[in-house]
Amino acid sequence: MSMRELQPPFPAAVNPREPLLAQHLATRTQELSAADRELAAEIRKARFERLISRMYPTAEPRALRGIADIVVWTVLLDDYLDPHRSGHTPGRVDHVQASIEAVLDKNDATNHRGLLDSWLASALRSLEAPDDAWLSQLIEHLRNFAIAICAEARAHASGIMPSIAEYLLQRRETSAWAVVVDLLALQPGTALPNSLRTANTTTRMCTPAGEVMSGMNDILSLPKELARGERHNLVLLIQHQDACPLPDAVDRVHAYITERTSEYLKSKTEFLDHIARSSPHMYPTGERFTTALEHLIRGIYDWSIDTDRYVAREVEAEPTTTQSGQ
Repeated sequence: MSMRELQPPFPAAVNPREPLLAQHLATRTQELSAADRELAAEIRKARFERLISRMYPTAEPRALRGIADIVVWTVLLDDYLDPHRSGHTPGRVDHVQASIEAVLDKNDATNHRGLLDSWLASALRSLEAPDDAWLSQLIEHLRNFAIAICAEARAHASGIMPSIAEYLLQRRETSAWAVVVDLLALQPGTALPNSLRTANTTTRMCTPAGEVMSGMNDILSLPKELARGERHNLVLLIQHQDACPLPDAVDRVHAYITERTSEYLKSKTEFLDHIARSSPHMYPTGERFTTALEHLIRGIYDWSIDTDRYVAREVEAEPTTTQSGQ
């Protein structure tokens, strides 16, 4: 299967403020170097300004910086708890989880001096929340993500392998999908009212969209995870638990992505139909939200085939446009 076959059928765009974002992340990474050079080097190598400018192509400068700080923090947490990192211990996981929950409970960096908790507290202070309910939801989703990542780190350390069904449920949280979807509201014209943001029809649309992203990411990150002996990957779990050849496992995940894409497109139609019936004045916002959701998936794909975070791979991809040329 070529990477071109994996390309999602969604529009591509790039935020024209990518150079400004690169400067912001360079400054933050330099600050990070003083505390953890290894982690800073990984962040620098990944070129996250390319990822975030593709995920959020319409965000204004201040919002884009705040979004970047939250998104990079989710990566920092995942990398910091990587069992392959030097100094990894079960006690580290417990300490990190407690310090993060303290930030989320108080949203105050005054007494937080750790790398992860101080970064998160600073990022939360920089956000301009559209409303209090949105901020509460973001904090809850950050908490769920942190708990899930810490649980995954403990499972790695103990050698516990989830079943395929368990992994798919865990991946909804460890992917930070709910967090990155929340951050869409910081782009102009995409913030849904709380009643619609929490509606079942919205959840039914966002869930398969996240599953498309996670399945796609598990294929794209496969070379790196094979080299590191990882098993917390849908392809590798299928290969291991069903005793099938690796190419067959990849094909099965590709079929899963195709099925989840179809489910997303169906639920997208239902979402927009629901708005048209119940809140017609919100229909343009609903359309912008679905486009933004698709930018997330396509942006992650475009970055993943180009980043040094994963093993280099040859791929023929469609050219990516700026937002104005979308």
